Amino acid sequence: MNEYERQEKGGEELLRVIRERGVSMRPKWHFTLENFLAAIGAAFLLVGAVFVASFIVFSLRKSGALDMPGFGLLGWYEFFFVLPWWFIFFALLALLLLEGVLRKFSFAYQLPILYTFAGVLFLSFIAVVVADRLEMHRYLREISESHDITPVRGLYSAMSDDRAYCLLQGGIIERHDDRIVIREHDGDVFRIVFGATTHIPEGMMFATSDTVVVFGEHDDGFVRAMGVRLLPN
Repeated sequence: MNEYERQEKGGEELLRVIRERGVSMRPKWHFTLENFLAAIGAAFLLVGAVFVASFIVFSLRKSGALDMPGFGLLGWYEFFFVLPWWFIFFALLALLLLEGVLRKFSFAYQLPILYTFAGVLFLSFIAVVVADRLEMHRYLREISESHDITPVRGLYSAMSDDRAYCLLQGGIIERHDDRIVIREHDGDVFRIVFGATTHIPEGMMFATSDTVVVFGEHDDGFVRAMGVRLLPN
């Protein structure tokens, strides 16, 4: 059997299967609608992933948690505790779903799955950087507070924990050689005590108008500082 005969036989077999199973041609508008809905879904997934990922960056920067790894092994340990793992999970899930939706398009279907996922990650990273530079979440937070949008406002509310090691951010209201007193945004006041092992960047001088991030350990009514970072006003 030559090549032509094999192709002809294959075509006849295909027609036989179509007749037996009642396969019918779908109209063109059906594929157009399917692609349109897939594109809308991909856009929503991308926006959702970027929103969640940029919110993670915003919350970590706002709390000062991004400075924690600079405080040594305990800083890294506490940093992993304060990471919003549920948000990270939802962001990764949205990216995986987005990659699955993109596979329905011919330009992505012909590429290896790692290439398309790498492209999705790169595009999301660029979008997160842009959103962070534009301070998108700061404006959203201000809008939610000024218009009392409860669900959004609750998203930006601060969270606290009762672990022995803590991360505090506040303005200095008292300054002494071996300690400072800070007041957090919610009005709570903490005495911060320095020791021989406290990590303070060389040359740093504190003033009562400064805002600082303190990583330390609760100890009988005060916080024994393990590290202090000065935040820009």
